[in-house]
Amino acid sequence: MKKYILGALLLAIVTAAVIFTQLYTAASVDKMHSLADRVEEAVKIEDYECALELVDEMVKYFKTSSKIMSAYTPHVRLDEIVLSLQRLKAYVENQSQNDSLAEIYNILTRLNIILHEEKISFENIL
Repeated sequence: MKKYILGALLLAIVTAAVIFTQLYTAASVDKMHSLADRVEEAVKIEDYECALELVDEMVKYFKTSSKIMSAYTPHVRLDEIVLSLQRLKAYVENQSQNDSLAEIYNILTRLNIILHEEKISFENIL
C-alpha cells in the first residue's frame, strides 16, 4: 500500500513540475514577445532612445526569467537569446533599423523554439 501512495505522490509532483514549466515558459515568452513588439514599433518610427530603454528592459527581464528556465531548458538555447539581445542592443545604439528589426525577428524565433520544445506533445515525449 505504501508503494502505491509513494507512486501517486511522485506522479503528482512530476505533474505539478510539468505544469509549472509550461505556465512559466509561456508567461516568459509572452512577456518577451510584448517587449519585442514595443521595441519593433520604436525602431520603425526611429525612436532609438525609447528602443534602447526597452531593450535594456528585455535584457533585465530575460536575465531573471532565464535563471529559472535554465533548470529545464538547454543552456545553448538561452545563450543564443542572450547573444541576440546583445547584438540587438548594439544595433539600436548604432541606429541601424534593418539590423535591429532582423535581430528582433531572430529573438522571437528563438523564443518560439523554446516554447515549442517545452510543449507537452508526442513529438517531444518520443
